Amino acid sequence: MIPFPLSRLKSSRVLATFSNYFDATALDKRARATGLIQRSGKLGALDFLQLCLLCAHSACSKSLTQLCASLQEKVGVCLSKQSLDARFSAAAVAFLKACVADLLTLQPGWRRSTLTGKASAFSRVRLGDSTVITLPEQLAAHYRGSGGSASASAAKLFHEYDCQCGALLSLQLAEGVKADQSFNSATGIEAGELVIRDLGFYQMDFLCKVHQAKAFFISRLRSGTCLFQQGQQVCFQQLIKGFPPQLQLWEVQASIGGKASERETLGQVRLVIERVPQQVYEQRVRRLHQTARRKGRQVSQEQLLWHAYQIYITNAAVENLPAAQLRHYYGLRWQIELVFKTWKSVWKIAQLKPMQVHRLECMLPGTLLLVLLAMPLLYLLKIYLWQKQQREVSEWKAMVWLTEHVEAFVNSILLQKHYSSARQFFNYLTRDGLKERRKKNGNYTHNIPFSIVFAP
Repeated sequence: MIPFPLSRLKSSRVLATFSNYFDATALDKRARATGLIQRSGKLGALDFLQLCLLCAHSACSKSLTQLCASLQEKVGVCLSKQSLDARFSAAAVAFLKACVADLLTLQPGWRRSTLTGKASAFSRVRLGDSTVITLPEQLAAHYRGSGGSASASAAKLFHEYDCQCGALLSLQLAEGVKADQSFNSATGIEAGELVIRDLGFYQMDFLCKVHQAKAFFISRLRSGTCLFQQGQQVCFQQLIKGFPPQLQLWEVQASIGGKASERETLGQVRLVIERVPQQVYEQRVRRLHQTARRKGRQVSQEQLLWHAYQIYITNAAVENLPAAQLRHYYGLRWQIELVFKTWKSVWKIAQLKPMQVHRLECMLPGTLLLVLLAMPLLYLLKIYLWQKQQREVSEWKAMVWLTEHVEAFVNSILLQKHYSSARQFFNYLTRDGLKERRKKNGNYTHNIPFSIVFAP
């Protein structure tokens, strides 16, 4: 039996954060500042937050009658459904936004070195992405969808976190038609951090701001981006001619810009070019031709050549990020896709009943707040088990356990019985919560992102 890491929990800031977050005086002050509480009544700030957390599992699919029953059973407050519906107001939304903002301010001290005691090439590894949630059509006036065969109403949820320790860095809810690039912001990005986002967020201005902050980025290169070497623009066909045929991976230095006037915006960056396997190339070409036929276009030779390679750009130094590891680091972005899958499948944030917009804006962030509060504790235990067993905890299984023990978990935080709840969580993880090894090509394998971010 692996020993429970009590000393590590006591020395961490994770559980202390819970105490600060659920301080009743601070919550009341926050509620009065946002207008949620204007006079004493049945439902206080802590009661309202408890409702959002304790009803987190399937909260967005519960009716007002079910929420009233849960409020009376779990919090001990009896309200009619009309009174509860009135509590979901613009002030309540502002209160929960303030709760998210406070959670962000409580987490700066969570770092890999805090949890593992080891130095790292990057102080943080920031993974950011968005997912679309289909909403009832009557909310189209507040959250526009793309329309057509899709819903007229949709929301886009942007989430960014540090995959080294699970700390929340950003959580934003916007209209479904909002472009991914609009979430790009260099605010809060510090020197020494690594930013990883997919091609939908590719924006030259954002990459420049990350570079100016003395932080690092990894991105795929967008087709059509201008390349410059020794002050001269070169096309991709010219550049790729220098790729030695005996190599699978090739690295060159170049300047990049969206257009000729931007040739000096990023200066010299590293281009790491990798040949894709023949099977992958054939799949890409098939999809390319299908898209071209659907849009009535012709496939050019340049497009065919472009799809034969995977092209990454980064401003990180070779000693911090060797070319052979760059692809593995960029592959970490799939971890946030797994997070979204967990939110939708386990916490059911996309299974929505028709409701007023303020109730949606309260229950959805309330559900996510509980998950995000649990993430640092989960990551602390995940790192400990990785160090002891070299095996990783399944986040999916951990969240399934949490949905079954929501009330016990939240009450342990409110009553300051952190260690008992953490011990139960840890016992489950060591017994039933580890990732399973699966056979692939005759060999056992499993994806272990910790083997990348926690490499010696």
